[in-house]
Amino acid sequence: VKMFVAMPLSQSVIPCFSRETRRFGRIDPRKRILCFGDSLTAGYYAQGNRFHPYANLLKKLLGVEVDYIGLSGWTTRQMCDGKDNDSCVDVVKRSWRGLRAQLRRNRYTHCIILGGTNDVSGSSPDMILSNLRTLHAIARQFGCKTVALTIPELAAERRQPQIHETRLRVNEAILQRKIECDLVVDIDKVLPLANASDVQRKSIWEPDGLHLQPEG
Repeated sequence: VKMFVAMPLSQSVIPCFSRETRRFGRIDPRKRILCFGDSLTAGYYAQGNRFHPYANLLKKLLGVEVDYIGLSGWTTRQMCDGKDNDSCVDVVKRSWRGLRAQLRRNRYTHCIILGGTNDVSGSSPDMILSNLRTLHAIARQFGCKTVALTIPELAAERRQPQIHETRLRVNEAILQRKIECDLVVDIDKVLPLANASDVQRKSIWEPDGLHLQPEG
């Protein structure tokens, strides 16, 4: 039996960046990254009472400035609709700027986008992909190199097969570069919930089978 080893989200993103970017121990002023997404980007855990965004570890490991916007509970459609807003209030009452509003405020060299987790239960794959294309296009208009992350597995898929099918179709399209981006990172592959050991599930995932604990 092949045992899958889950890799923390921040560690899976590290190979996106060249050795020149990875200046351990000091900040490289030439690079600035924006991580954009939903609760997985916010680092939501403990039922939304605590947060541990992967952006913080990414900053430490890469030695570059890393900002993040984590719109907990938001769909990609909401992210597109709120792109110009100076205040987007998510389901846990945290306020963020919309993507374009943030890009107008700061200059970024890279934008890492993870979205779709909140869409797969109620939107078609085509709609999700259309929204993701819009988000990437916005970032690219501001000169960002964009990184597309696949949607990780959800425990709800075991009860609702249509969620599984939608997520797989979106991920397949992302992996086939049907979204214009500079790089794809298949975090679904490195966070295999169904094939993880019991120890991994307890240490990496929250009990809801959706959100990640700080170790994840």
